[in-house]
Amino acid sequence: MKKLFICTGALIIGFSEMAMAKPEASHNIEQFESFLSGKVLVTKTPLWEVSEIARRTSHATYLAPDGTDFQCTYGDTKNDKTLKYRTYQGHSEWDTWRLTKPFFSSGVLLTTNGNGTRSIPIYDEKINVLERWYQRKGEWKRLVVGHLQDSWPAWALEKCPDLKLPAGLKINHEQKTPNYEQNYKTYDLTPSGKKITPLTAEEAAAFLHQNNGNILVDSDGKNYVPNMNGREFWKIDEKLEIADIAHLSATDETLDMQWEKGGIQQSYNIGDQIQLKPTGGRHNAFTFTDWLQKQGYVELSFGENKVATLEFTSPNNVIAWAAGETFQGTWKHQATELNLSLSYDTNAVNYYSIAWKDAAKQLEWPGLK
Repeated sequence: MKKLFICTGALIIGFSEMAMAKPEASHNIEQFESFLSGKVLVTKTPLWEVSEIARRTSHATYLAPDGTDFQCTYGDTKNDKTLKYRTYQGHSEWDTWRLTKPFFSSGVLLTTNGNGTRSIPIYDEKINVLERWYQRKGEWKRLVVGHLQDSWPAWALEKCPDLKLPAGLKINHEQKTPNYEQNYKTYDLTPSGKKITPLTAEEAAAFLHQNNGNILVDSDGKNYVPNMNGREFWKIDEKLEIADIAHLSATDETLDMQWEKGGIQQSYNIGDQIQLKPTGGRHNAFTFTDWLQKQGYVELSFGENKVATLEFTSPNNVIAWAAGETFQGTWKHQATELNLSLSYDTNAVNYYSIAWKDAAKQLEWPGLK
């Protein structure tokens, strides 16, 4: 598999080229909410790297309407003889489930186990079969197959007697064995939806890199600004002020975003068609630093007795002269701040920070409104 690593300032993004387009979720978020909320999901164990006994043994999860879940599951799936069940019952951040819209792209993602692996759900309501498709090493694979029902299996009541289920949840006394095939017919659903040509790793990386600091718009008309050097993604309002900030982290196959407000996590799967479009505008913070790089030497005050002569160079380098010393370093935007990391030898680093609007006022930047 081909991988591409692009360093955008402090963030190194490793992209794995997709071998195939991802399947499309069968329904929208509102429909999946109605299908899943208050239901019991009985699944086969993930169909990879497991023992034969694990391949035919069930897990059971109650998906509570408040977003918590109650699980009767097992851990060691490579043991060919025994499986030890354990319980999770809605008391920690791991005992939750949620549906989200992937960032950058369209569709629906289902997440269980708190911030666990996100999957694409495909559901056939006629036969109550739910499949979860995961991305593994650049390919989308059907790794979980399950059935939705209104009742808790009797075998799960026996295997997980300490699980404190919500009052009123019915027990299915006919399901006495955790053997999946004995309780359900096995179906393989055909992923529906249009075929979408995946982006190459180079195309996805180039889009983010080329639009660093630019104003982008999504299908709902909301505006965003990628700040790749600061490892951030900004959501901005109509006055170009930052309304929320997502902090970025990258894996080989996803770019994950943890938003500050509400603690919402979203991700972009490498290979998806990017739904964000450039507006042709650039955020004022980046327009200011574009201007800075053309000014040659400037003088900035960072507070009492902290005055430096600076030369901002492309892409993110800076030279500073202060207190009789010459410093080499880098600069980056971080939320509303302009941060500098300066050093005169390998053992000493000095950090300076100033609100970019304050710097613009000091320098009488003509673009400041």
